[in-house]
Amino acid sequence: MKVGERECAEEEARLLDSTIGRVVPLLPVAPTRSESESEASVKRLFDEGGNADQ
Repeated sequence: MKVGERECAEEEARLLDSTIGRVVPLLPVAPTRSESESEASVKRLFDEGGNADQ
């Protein structure tokens, strides 16, 4: 992922200004995965025995 700055057009809303007071999902919705597969992925991410450098 690349992060950078750019100039906004006058009529263009800024992302952070447009998200104030709203719920913004941080994980993409994956309709092709079953709920159990998604749950297993989340558990793998937060596995206590796992290495954070993986």
